[in-house]
Amino acid sequence: MSKDNPQNPTELRADIERTRSDLGDTVEALVHKADVPARVKEAAHGKVEQVKDTAQHGADRVKDTARLGAEQVKDGAVQVKEQAATVAERVNTAAAVAAEKAQEAASKVTAQASKVTAQASHATDRAVQALPQPVAEQVRRHPAAVALGAAAALLVLWRLVRGRS
Repeated sequence: MSKDNPQNPTELRADIERTRSDLGDTVEALVHKADVPARVKEAAHGKVEQVKDTAQHGADRVKDTARLGAEQVKDGAVQVKEQAATVAERVNTAAAVAAEKAQEAASKVTAQASKVTAQASHATDRAVQALPQPVAEQVRRHPAAVALGAAAALLVLWRLVRGRS
């Protein structure tokens, strides 16, 4: 009895449960990666907070400068305004770049998911045709379980191939 090829039903069930668990973790990770708008929104929120902190820092500097004289207050206010405009411009540029990259990543993930789905469907069809009749009937009755197993197998193969590259 080999760990890679379970021979009895108990080992097979345990192997299936491990594979389902691994696939569930992988799907959750892909969902997180594919949720690009939420990740962009989080990054934008962080940038807004950073801008707020920068603006607050600038305002504090203006207050300290006001104590030194009216002319220094005027100069300090101009500097803060220029810095805020520069920071806002940088944030807008970074947000635009992040949104573009997020869209590209989402497109790639979608394309890869479609490709993997097609490969899994093709592999499943071939595998069902090669099975003995009683097993093939069970596979036809439970296609979701078979699809899950095929997806898990493709994922394992993909990880193996990717690890060797």
